[in-house]
Amino acid sequence: MGAISVTTSLIPRVKESFSIVRPGGVKAIVMTDQNTLNGTYHDPKTKVIHKNDRAANANPGSLPIEFVNRFDGGKINAYVTGLDSDNKVVFVTANGTLVYPSSGDSDIPVQIVEDIAIPLPAQGNTFKMTLPITIFSGRVYFAEGDLRFFMVRVPNGDGLVQPSITNPQDPSSAINWGFVELTYTEELAIWANISYVDFVGLILSMGLTVKNGGT
Repeated sequence: MGAISVTTSLIPRVKESFSIVRPGGVKAIVMTDQNTLNGTYHDPKTKVIHKNDRAANANPGSLPIEFVNRFDGGKINAYVTGLDSDNKVVFVTANGTLVYPSSGDSDIPVQIVEDIAIPLPAQGNTFKMTLPITIFSGRVYFAEGDLRFFMVRVPNGDGLVQPSITNPQDPSSAINWGFVELTYTEELAIWANISYVDFVGLILSMGLTVKNGGT
């Protein structure tokens, strides 16, 4: 997981040294092991599992998440994605629905068209949801606008093509976004961090509250 690497000299710059982005389509996507999350191939079509349909496979615990919007700008969308316990790419929606996108066995990236965005309330408000499954190599994206995600067939399954931080022609390159990395294990352990190693996008912070109310 991470970002696409491109040669710095190929990125056009203006006199102020800002990168110029020109969002493109599917043909502009550059795929590497740094911007694809590879999972198990599960079905030729995208599968959507609603809350009432997954009771038989429920986890021993679930993770409540609270989003706090302090952004003084445009409307913010969140996206929760990662690999489930079967190593399949999954998105979790606002109401706990699980969306398992499929490439349809396509070697060309296919855009995910299902409603996977979680619209956050206006500045100063909060939104609560529950992560109903364990998740590995996860990310919680935040974007001032709509991010575009794609699926593609990879040698051992299906791969999620994520937004790039270095490709100036990435379909999401004109969007202001950032992400938090997240893993939630079957032992109910949480691993999370704010990834500022490669870039700084939206300014994000996070906190963890344990059952006794401590932080």
